[in-house]
Amino acid sequence: MSAARKRHVLLCTYLAFVVALTFLFDYRAALTLEWPFLMMAGLLGVFAIVLCWRFFKIRTSIVYAVAFILVLAIARVVEVSPVKQFKLLYSSLQPGFDRSQVEDVLKSHFPNKGQYKRPSASSPDENSLILVLDENDDRYNSEIILISFERGRITTKAYYPD
Repeated sequence: MSAARKRHVLLCTYLAFVVALTFLFDYRAALTLEWPFLMMAGLLGVFAIVLCWRFFKIRTSIVYAVAFILVLAIARVVEVSPVKQFKLLYSSLQPGFDRSQVEDVLKSHFPNKGQYKRPSASSPDENSLILVLDENDDRYNSEIILISFERGRITTKAYYPD
């Protein structure tokens, strides 16, 4: 195998490793919703692309760059676990929402016949609501949103990751 071919294989393996790590972290914690994570993954990709530019033609570097950017963009929108939808639900809840609005937001992110089971909701008292992603699945049973109400409206919310 020629030296150029070995470098191509090495760079492809490195980029595949970065992509695999990105999807793994997205599966466990929906990190592709977080810009710092995407920036770090992007920097790792840029490192490989700079090496590619150093050792190969500019055209090859552009192909690697475009492919890597497309994969990161796809990772941001593809749902590989319910955690991403749960985090989006948390982001959608705003101070001032009443319980019916919370229910509407919950239904919009987790419809009855949707891809993922709707989180369980419990209300220990009239001033709080606890949403648990999936109490029956060990991977998600500690993913919790705690909502506090005052006079029937959201005052605070907290997200507790697994």
